[in-house]
Amino acid sequence: MPIIALAGTSIGVLAGSPVLVEDIIEAGGGTFARRLRFRTTGQGLEAFRALGRFLRHFRVDELPALWSVVKGDLPLMDVWNDLFPES
Repeated sequence: MPIIALAGTSIGVLAGSPVLVEDIIEAGGGTFARRLRFRTTGQGLEAFRALGRFLRHFRVDELPALWSVVKGDLPLMDVWNDLFPES
């Protein structure tokens, strides 16, 4: 997962913290789960805006959500559909 480390480090250098943002989403059955993603907007250098567009375009900003799958909070298909939406 070197891309995750590179993205996180780049955001930290260009925009400071927080590197990750948290969304609370419905996980089904009336339960809610925490979903992490890389921050792609907000204050930062001009290069941060370009980085944010790149991360969103290639869906790299959604990769931290896989942690919720590993923890068992979200099913893989919920994250998969966001990473690879049908065009």
